[in-house]
Amino acid sequence: MRVQDINLKRTLCVLAALLVWMLACKGCDRTPVGEEHEEWIGTWSAADSEVTIKPDGVCDFEWSEGNHTNSVSGGAARWEDDTFYCALLFDSDFPIDQAPTQEGDTWTMTLDGQQFQKVE
Repeated sequence: MRVQDINLKRTLCVLAALLVWMLACKGCDRTPVGEEHEEWIGTWSAADSEVTIKPDGVCDFEWSEGNHTNSVSGGAARWEDDTFYCALLFDSDFPIDQAPTQEGDTWTMTLDGQQFQKVE
């Protein structure tokens, strides 16, 4: 094998490792949930889905639509405009149809057409 081929392979391995590291760190930039989103903290349950948002900005979700299920554990929670994001390697975005509201002792919200009730 030629020296140039070995150097090219080494370079490609280093670039691949850097890409994996950068993607993995994307979900590491968590910030605690601010006062403006405190009502979001907790575990929310819908018919086939669940979202958990922790005070330190960590989020988990399992989202089911029909036969398709998507989940993230240990993502970073953030909000932009009318969208909630739970990011790990890639952003999972959920349009906010109704922000959390409280009626009596019951909290509800609607994300991407699914109505959730706070269970914790």
